[in-house]
Amino acid sequence: MFKKFPFFNKKNISTENRTEPLHYERLLHYISSNKAQKNLSLSSKQQEQLIIKFEKMLANDIMTEFRNDLLNEFTDTTYNDAHDLLKTVFDTDTCYSCKKIINRTTPIKLDNNDIIKLNVNDYPTISKIWHSERLLQALAKISNINNEPFNTYVTGHLIEPLDLIIVSNNNHRIASALLQKTDVPVHINQIHNISSWYDQCYIKNNRIYHEHCHNNIINPDLYYPKEVALLFETGKMRIALNK
Repeated sequence: MFKKFPFFNKKNISTENRTEPLHYERLLHYISSNKAQKNLSLSSKQQEQLIIKFEKMLANDIMTEFRNDLLNEFTDTTYNDAHDLLKTVFDTDTCYSCKKIINRTTPIKLDNNDIIKLNVNDYPTISKIWHSERLLQALAKISNINNEPFNTYVTGHLIEPLDLIIVSNNNHRIASALLQKTDVPVHINQIHNISSWYDQCYIKNNRIYHEHCHNNIINPDLYYPKEVALLFETGKMRIALNK
């Protein structure tokens, strides 16, 4: 039996014990301003490394929230499409509110000879976990201590310009690997470029809004962590660095 993950519906969200990111908005503003480059004497390459590490912090917080919510709602019921951020956020082509096109690029599907191999600990990575028992099993088994290293072929999508990896399979094993800082290669077989969003969208109240209609580009009834909007903002910094 399949059902939607409870916190995917805003009506079911309990914010009583939910912790806020540690002044990430302030940090994002500092990194994106000239202050960081001037005060820290950073080269363009060092700025890029700082952005990547900030994105990894945000992705790690998203994964922590996913793990916590999944285990707090512990059940043997399978959650269908519980954390499919690729479909709900980064694979959006048209504005939910006004239906105008916001993404002018088509995802690039890579042939076997062109597949890119990236390490999950070198890039911000989100793994779409959906079953509490599978997560616990992966946490218990995937360990060098148990002499069961991670040796599974993993595929994923890359979101540009964020260099964000969205894992497609073996999600619970990857969640375990991320928690244990285990080096695992992900074979990127599809690239999504959302650069065309940045002259049409803006962030307000940790949601992504459309410049044309000034409403949500994503269905407002779908919950996604505020760090997703902050991740989106880091794309502006990457684009500015590459000009």
